[in-house]
Amino acid sequence: MRNFFLFSVIFVFLGCAKNKKTIVFKEPYKEEVWLGFKFVPGKSVSYKQTQKTVTTIEAEEFVQTINSNTEIHTTQTVEDTGETISLRISFDDVVGTMRVESEMKRIKALDKLKGKVVSLKLSRSGKIIQLKGLEGMGYFRESGEKPERQFEEAFSFLPNKIVKIGESWTREYEGKIATYTLKGFEKKNGTTCAKIEVRSKIETTKTTEQQRMKGKIRITGKGKGEIFFDVNEGIVIESRSSASLEGEQEVSGPTLPEPINVPIYIDQETHTTLIESK
Repeated sequence: MRNFFLFSVIFVFLGCAKNKKTIVFKEPYKEEVWLGFKFVPGKSVSYKQTQKTVTTIEAEEFVQTINSNTEIHTTQTVEDTGETISLRISFDDVVGTMRVESEMKRIKALDKLKGKVVSLKLSRSGKIIQLKGLEGMGYFRESGEKPERQFEEAFSFLPNKIVKIGESWTREYEGKIATYTLKGFEKKNGTTCAKIEVRSKIETTKTTEQQRMKGKIRITGKGKGEIFFDVNEGIVIESRSSASLEGEQEVSGPTLPEPINVPIYIDQETHTTLIESK
């Protein structure tokens, strides 16, 4: 289904900051700023993420287009800080639909995420040390996603240092290389945000399984987006991203005499917004 960042649920959470003296920046920001997530024990942040994915599959003269739409509400709560960060992430509301030609249906595996809670332990650089609570969440298995990558990408993209306008840094994730650039500062929701541009290259292979049919997808493509980061609160206020991918899907199963390979094209847009911070 989706990556997310890609194919998936892409979640934007609270991130990391050193347990040292708090750095406070007075407005106006001019040329540089410290970019790093901040943790405050007991603090909760809620987000809404919407995602639209259009997948086109071609097999000889047969062409099929699948339109998927998801909306996911999450709350991330900081439970403890120290050498590692403990987070509690709840899936407050989850809705997903998929339309194939004229037929519309709910994404049942995604429905099962509602009400689930995931516990994370992170290093100060945003690396996943421990991940608990995914039992029974078939969505990740069926979509071929690795949740560790999704969460790590959300937590580890900031450099945790002073960055000047125009300066770039790169992060490598499994199957993806992303370059981030500080473009400047902009007001969002009444607060000053760092505007960060994202450019990414994707090259990945993943496997899926649905209704006894197995698939192996090999895709390449590019993505772009922008992130608005509250430099004082140390949280993401809003992010937008899009990606265009193409590749090949190998499908096998009990109803097929032998595996078949079909071209696949994917276009995806993701929008994440802050709902509440307390």
